[in-house]
Amino acid sequence: MVRLQSLRRLPDCGWSRALRGQGLVEFGIAGMVFFIIIFGTLDVGRAVFQYSEIQNAVREGGRVAKVNPCNDSAITTAVTDHGEGQNLAAADVWVTKTGCTPFDTVTVHATYRFTPIVGALLGISPITSEVNTTVKIE
Repeated sequence: MVRLQSLRRLPDCGWSRALRGQGLVEFGIAGMVFFIIIFGTLDVGRAVFQYSEIQNAVREGGRVAKVNPCNDSAITTAVTDHGEGQNLAAADVWVTKTGCTPFDTVTVHATYRFTPIVGALLGISPITSEVNTTVKIE
């Protein structure tokens, strides 16, 4: 009976503080991994969304190129207007074409940079990608 009473008093002698400190350190390590996974998942979602938005903007430029293939300015403006929320500048868009007559092709290109949230933590530099679409002039 005496032995059980001494075991009950053991946590009151400072062990409870040590256990709380251990829990805090474990949470710090596990929490960091957890938050990197969460923000990494958000980054992947943001990257897919941004790629989709830029692809849609380039397709819109392709639609303008079908109707008005010789006007590079109108094509570039269409792409930058539709990619407005993605910080797409006119310098990031260029047009190549085989000619301005029917059955020639026009290719609209756009480059963009994606900066991940966890990039600073993991040492990931911004990712540069290119999106393009090719249309046949009608």
